[in-house]
Amino acid sequence: METQDPISDGRIRSTNRSSIWLHAFEIWLLISVAETLHATARIAIVQPIVGDFRARQISVLTGSLIILAIALLFGNWIPLTERKDAVTVGALWVGLTIAFEVILGRFVMVLSWARIMEDYNILGGGLMVFGLLFMFAAPFIAFWCRKRVESKVIADGHSAA
Repeated sequence: METQDPISDGRIRSTNRSSIWLHAFEIWLLISVAETLHATARIAIVQPIVGDFRARQISVLTGSLIILAIALLFGNWIPLTERKDAVTVGALWVGLTIAFEVILGRFVMVLSWARIMEDYNILGGGLMVFGLLFMFAAPFIAFWCRKRVESKVIADGHSAA
């Protein structure tokens, strides 16, 4: 099924399921690259000033802003037509991120399970759970923003006629 997107200058967007998952995965790869660069900057710039754990806490906030910016900038590329699609994309991103973090942490950086779990321990000050919740919500926020813009475009188009 194909639909016309009123805010994309008439481009036709495919809305089949495989297109949604492919584009969601591609945007997740972009997020992963951005977050990897973000982590590199955190280690080089922030960590020497505030320490490792505090730098990781700060980076949850700044990383969430990066994720939201990417979701907003590229959200129109994922042909979401329903809220449930946005929620599913968010779940996909979270699942891929957890798998990536575990594989990277355990097998590339050779971190202990205790060190990996430290970021997820809310009682111990780890804020990664909040970052993942934000990542889960980011596609929905982008979808909601796009729908608001589409409604405005449609409303303005009808009021001008």
